[in-house]
Amino acid sequence: WVFDRKLASPHSLKAYYYWFMDWLGCKVSDLIILDTDTNCKYFHDTFGVPMKKLARVLVGADTAVFAPLPKTSTTGKFEVEFHGKYIPVQGTEVIVRAAKLLEKDDVHVTMIGGGQAFNETKTLSERLATANISFLPFLPREKVVEYIRNADVCMGLVGDVPRVVRAIPNKMYEAAAMARVSINVDSSSLREVFHPGVDVIGVKQGDPEDLARAIRELKANGKAEAMGKAAYQTFSSVATPVKVAESLMTLLRERL
Repeated sequence: WVFDRKLASPHSLKAYYYWFMDWLGCKVSDLIILDTDTNCKYFHDTFGVPMKKLARVLVGADTAVFAPLPKTSTTGKFEVEFHGKYIPVQGTEVIVRAAKLLEKDDVHVTMIGGGQAFNETKTLSERLATANISFLPFLPREKVVEYIRNADVCMGLVGDVPRVVRAIPNKMYEAAAMARVSINVDSSSLREVFHPGVDVIGVKQGDPEDLARAIRELKANGKAEAMGKAAYQTFSSVATPVKVAESLMTLLRERL
């Protein structure tokens, strides 16, 4: 609520209340499960949690919904897909500014969802007169699948907030489960699972020019499909529901 969604200023009473509640939750827990080792270190540094109480379990994706599917439609353009709640960590403003830079490159961006920064993002797109973005409302997961399967590349997190470098978003796992490559801020957390240049595209945090460059290069080099297949192999090795459950069970046996 403070550093990610920015709904409270860092030194407000509300911020101190949130910190205390986080600290208290950590204090009374026997085991704290987080999504990346980088996030575990953050909890250790921020709340003084002993590392022995912290453990990583990957988020993964539901393979009953997200699975490799061939494209069913072609627009003649390089298709970029985003879905999310428009929170600052996702960097929707960065995506819009990058799309504007790509107007003459036959790149089309589909943005699915709504939420905190939707109005600001849509207003920015209108102010920039961005002609290559389609905004869609929240859709059921089964409908989102149709846009992922017809995408050339999917968006992860590209925002300019601290949590970007500590997280691997669920949308990245969903795209990988469908054999689609994603673009995400290059970070230590990303490299815990994925391999920039092989199964993911890493970009600079909060940088629309670098994002536009990455999309332009991916379109030009024709590696999107091969990188999507590599992402699927990575997902299959560590992030299926079975793999996630196995890692959780192993963790519980070891720690508890």
